Amino acid sequence: MNPIKPVPSSEVNPDEFLKERAHSILDARRSALVRLAQVALLRILLEQKAATADDVRPLVPVPSGISPKFFGAAPGPLARAGIIRADGFHKSNRKEAHVRPNRIWKLIDRTAAQKWPTNNSPPSDQLSAAGPEIPPSGSNTAEAAP
Repeated sequence: MNPIKPVPSSEVNPDEFLKERAHSILDARRSALVRLAQVALLRILLEQKAATADDVRPLVPVPSGISPKFFGAAPGPLARAGIIRADGFHKSNRKEAHVRPNRIWKLIDRTAAQKWPTNNSPPSDQLSAAGPEIPPSGSNTAEAAP
């Protein structure tokens, strides 16, 4: 199965398509890291009202030589599955992010969020290539966006 999206039909917004296609390419190439970011996002959302990429970043180590852009591919499949939803933006607190806006995500299906990691975890050989396992979300000290 090819995870990279085909060329869009004329009724699809080309900008939205390009973003989705870029995320599908990132997902295909960095699937284990994307899955780790998804699991971290869900763990956070199971414990607090909202989360952004800034909350997930400390929980998913980025291996040397890997761009952290894969974090952008993490929420999409969860939102399309009806597990989370976007709820505005929050300016990043990370110095290197230069106060760019981060999407705020909220949990809408707790049961699906609890089941999702078991049904969608990457193969163990991909995990070892991606880096260490995610620590429990209780170690996350970042505040949730309002």
